[in-house]
Amino acid sequence: MTSQKNPLNLSAIRVRVAQYITVKDAISCAQVSKSWSKDFVPVVWHTVNLAFQKHFIKLDQKVIAKKGIHIRTINNLKTQPQVEIFLRAGIRNLHDLTIALSRRSLPQAFCYDLIRRNNGSLRKLRLVGGADDDNWKNNDRFYVVPDAIIPSPGSAAPSKLTHLIIRYVGMTRESFSVLLRNCPALVHLDMWDTDISLSKDSDVYRHPGVKELIMGMEVLVSKHSPKRGPALSTHFPNLERWNFHHAVLPKDCSLDMVKNAVATNWPRLSAIVTKSDNAKIVQDLLLRVFGGLSDVTLNFKKMPPEVILAVIIQHQNTLKHVRDHLEDDDTVYNDREEPRKLDSHHQQSGWMFQSLLSACALLQTFHFPHHELGLDDMEQWTWKCRGLRDLRVRIRGLDTAEKTDLAIAKWVAARRWKYSVADVDTISDVESDWTMDSISTTVSNLARETIGGGLHEPGNPLVLGNVYDAATASIIVSLPTAKAVATASYAIAATEGVDDDDMTKEQNLAAIKKIARVVVPTKLPLTADLQDGYEDVKDTIRQAIAMGAVGCNLEDVDIKAHKLRTLGDAVQRVKEAMEAAREAGVPEFAVNARTDVLCYGGTIEEAIERGKAYLAVGANTVFVWGGPSGRGVSREEVKQLCEAFDGRLNVSKRFGEGFLSIPELREIGVARVSVGPGLFRIATNAYKEAAESLLSA
Repeated sequence: MTSQKNPLNLSAIRVRVAQYITVKDAISCAQVSKSWSKDFVPVVWHTVNLAFQKHFIKLDQKVIAKKGIHIRTINNLKTQPQVEIFLRAGIRNLHDLTIALSRRSLPQAFCYDLIRRNNGSLRKLRLVGGADDDNWKNNDRFYVVPDAIIPSPGSAAPSKLTHLIIRYVGMTRESFSVLLRNCPALVHLDMWDTDISLSKDSDVYRHPGVKELIMGMEVLVSKHSPKRGPALSTHFPNLERWNFHHAVLPKDCSLDMVKNAVATNWPRLSAIVTKSDNAKIVQDLLLRVFGGLSDVTLNFKKMPPEVILAVIIQHQNTLKHVRDHLEDDDTVYNDREEPRKLDSHHQQSGWMFQSLLSACALLQTFHFPHHELGLDDMEQWTWKCRGLRDLRVRIRGLDTAEKTDLAIAKWVAARRWKYSVADVDTISDVESDWTMDSISTTVSNLARETIGGGLHEPGNPLVLGNVYDAATASIIVSLPTAKAVATASYAIAATEGVDDDDMTKEQNLAAIKKIARVVVPTKLPLTADLQDGYEDVKDTIRQAIAMGAVGCNLEDVDIKAHKLRTLGDAVQRVKEAMEAAREAGVPEFAVNARTDVLCYGGTIEEAIERGKAYLAVGANTVFVWGGPSGRGVSREEVKQLCEAFDGRLNVSKRFGEGFLSIPELREIGVARVSVGPGLFRIATNAYKEAAESLLSA
C-alpha cells in the first residue's frame, strides 16, 4: 500500500499557496524549514509600509541587505534616514514606490538616487512634495526635474512605468513633455495640485497611451492666456477617464470653452470622476459638455435628483457604470460588526435611482452602498439593465440569512447564464426543458471533457474541422468521427462580406450563435474563434460561454491598431479570459492562445517565450501562426515548438502536397490540429467550378 504524498512537499505548490496567504501566515510557514523559508520569505518581504512597520528601520542592516532582494513595494518613505537604509542595502528591482520629497537639496538627492536605481523596474511611482513643511500646500512649489524618474539616455531598458503620481510640486512644460516622452508604457497619470508652468515655446508631446488622468479643470484651458501655449489637455489625445475632483471652472473660463476643449482634445473621453458638491456645475457639465458617457462617479450624497435626471437624459443609451463617490471606497464593502447608517439624502432620491436602473439598458455596475432599495419598489419598476453584473446596494426585505442565501443563489445562477437564456434561443428552441442550471452543468462538463477527457492529448491530437455557418456545422456534427466543433473567423467574415480584420464582435457572435444552435444539443464541445477578444475580453468570453462555447481561439494582436500586443498586455488578456470563464462557472474553459509574433518579424524563440507565458496563466494550448502568405512554420520548427510546450501545441493543417499530414503531426506529438478557413476555401472553389460549369453551358 503506497502512502499518500503531501502536496506541500512540492516547492511549486508552496509557491502557488504563498500567493494567496497573509503575511502573518507566510511568516509562520517560513519557519517550518529551510526549503519552506525559500518559498515563503519573498511574500514576507514583498511590501514594506513604513507607516505601519515602524520597526523596520531598526532592523539590522545586514538582514535588510540579505532579504531586501525580495522587496518590490515601498510605501510612505518620508525621511532621509529612511531612504538611506534602502540605499545602503542596495535595494533594486522595485515595482511600486511611494516617496515624499523634501524641498532641501540633500534629502532630494537621496530620494532621486533610490528612484534612479530602480527606474528600469518601477511600474508605479508616487512623488509627493512637502516632506518637511507643515504648510507645504500653500507655499511656493519646488520644481521637479524628470532626469531621475526616467532611465538615462544610454539605458538599454525603457521605462516600465504604467502609473505615475506627482503631487504638490512644480514642473516646467518642457520637463513635463520630456517625462511623458520617456514613459511610453504610461497609462495612469495623477498630477493633482501640481503646478506646470506653461510656455508657448515649449515642446508639446502627445502621449498616445495615457488613458486615465487625475487633474483639475485647469488642464482644459491655457493658464493665464493663449500666449502661454496650448492647454495641458493636448498632451493626452487618447484619454478615456478623467478625475477632476472639484468642479471649479478656472477664471475667465466658460462652459463652452470646456466643451470645445473636451471635444477637440479628448474625443475618446467616456468616464468621469468627481467628488464636487457643486450641483449646478456638475449638472451643466453632464448636460452641456460631456456626451455619451459610459462611466460616471459622482458625489451623489450632495446632488439633488435633477443631477440624476441629467445623467439619464444625456447618457442613458451609453451608460454602463454608475457609482457614488466614497472617500473610503476601499473599506466600505468590508465586513463590519455594525452596518453603516443609511444616507437620508439617498432615500429621498430613491425613485430617481429606480429610474436609472429602468432607463439605462446597458448598465452593468450600480454602486450605492448607502442607499436601500425595497423589494416591493423593485417589483413595481421594470429594469432594462439585463446585463447588470455588480449591484452594491442594500435591499430592504432580505432580512434573514435564509432569504439572503436564496436570493444570492438565484442571482449566481442567473449571472452565469443570463445571456444564453435571456436572448439566446439557440438552446431553448431545441430543448425547452433545459434550465439555467442544466445548461451551466452541461457546458461545464463539456469543458472538463475537452481538457481532462483526453481530447487535447499530445500524440493523439484533437482534429477540428472549422465551420462558419449552421449548414457546415450540421455536416461536422453528423460525422461519427467528429469529437468537437470549431468556428473560423476568416470564413465567417467572408460570409458577412467583410475582411477578417474588419469583422465586428457583434457579427462574429451572431454567427457563433447560429452555429451553437446546431452544435450544443448534440453535446459536442464547441470552441469559438474570437479573434483578439475585442475591446472587453471578459465580456466576449462571457457571451461565448453563454451561447455554449467551452473554448476559444484568442490572438495576441490588436486588430484595430494592426499591431502585435506587448507580451504583458497579451498575457493579461489570457488571464482575463480565464477569469471570465471561472466567473461564468466554466473553470475548464479551453483557451487556444494564438501568437502572431512570426508575422511581425519575430523569431521562433520569441514565439516560444510568448507561448510559455500564455500556458503559465491558464491557456490550454498554443497556436503559432505563420501567416496566410508569410514565412509559415517549418517541420523542424513544429518539432521545436512541440518540445518547448510539452506537446500543448495547435497546428493549422494546410491541404495539399508538401504539408504535414495528420499522421505526421500525431507522430511529432501535437495536441490539436485545426484547418482554419481550409474547408471554406475548398467549398467555395467547388461552388465556383460548379457555377462556371452551369453558366457556361
